[in-house]
Amino acid sequence: MRIAPGVTLSKTQREQLQSSPQGRTLPRRLVGRAQMILLASEGRLDQEIALIVRQVVARWWQRFMKAVWRANGLKPHRVRSFKLSNDPQFVEKLEEIVGF
Repeated sequence: MRIAPGVTLSKTQREQLQSSPQGRTLPRRLVGRAQMILLASEGRLDQEIALIVRQVVARWWQRFMKAVWRANGLKPHRVRSFKLSNDPQFVEKLEEIVGF
């Protein structure tokens, strides 16, 4: 297992990076980078850092899917069977997507 490249941080740099996740105005990608740098400076393994980042991505993906469902009024957990579309052009669209 590979340890992340050594990162040496000054006290000021460490304080800046630690304060960034608490700020609500920074973009999420910058906060994620700050967390990765802090973990690397602690001597964590690459796999540990990747696992933490993957968990963040998994949470984001779940929230995104729920938002799409909510915005479109979809409730897939309430459907008991597959429902065919009522769209008159459904067959053409399906063939275009599937490629039959």
